[in-house]
Amino acid sequence: AAMPVTPTAQELIDYGVIQGLRILPSGAQQPTLWSRGGNVWQDNGAARAMQPTLDASIANVNTSVTKLRSENPLNVLDYIPAAATYYQTQQAMQLALDDGYAQGRSVYMPAGVYLIGSPQPSQGGSGLFFYPNCEVYGDGVSTVLRNAVQNSQYANMLRPHPSIAYPSHVNAYLHDFCLDQNATQYIVATATMDITGTIGLRATNLFWRNVCLCGMFCNSAESAPTLNTVIQNPVF
Repeated sequence: AAMPVTPTAQELIDYGVIQGLRILPSGAQQPTLWSRGGNVWQDNGAARAMQPTLDASIANVNTSVTKLRSENPLNVLDYIPAAATYYQTQQAMQLALDDGYAQGRSVYMPAGVYLIGSPQPSQGGSGLFFYPNCEVYGDGVSTVLRNAVQNSQYANMLRPHPSIAYPSHVNAYLHDFCLDQNATQYIVATATMDITGTIGLRATNLFWRNVCLCGMFCNSAESAPTLNTVIQNPVF
């Protein structure tokens, strides 16, 4: 069945590909931007009243999503306390990513060096988790995420959030920042960026430094493949 011209929220969930969500006071999720068949619909501010746009390509879908979120981004510096330890910095940045996902907003990392890591990386606590439909960006090579402990094993820096089940981890957009693994020797079980199980991930203008094992890693099961990854202008 065709999607109605002005679908209800439930019809969006039934027929559309959700591009943005609003979290209501009740805890329910309401779509704010979604697409189907190359067309985009956007919430016009009225309750359950949706208007189709003139966008007619997937490229325009992505552009519209990025524009919508970048107009009011969250700034990680508003989350990181003064004199934070590297683990506190990681926790604060993760909270910004969590809020960005919940609010449908981009997360901006201004120029600077952000030391991240976990006191117990072998237990999976190291690095940041990104979400579907997110946009995370910085000021190019001047925005540096760096492993705080040199040559730390299991110190993965960026990976999909484990709470998102396959195949829902879609359309993440990561761009214009640097990942510094801070490694001077070969270390096993450490990937700077893990994209396993993602669909439609776009990584643009990312810079990798001091990587001795793996810059971008994928280990998908045959039943849950990583699909449609776009990597533009990587610099190693």
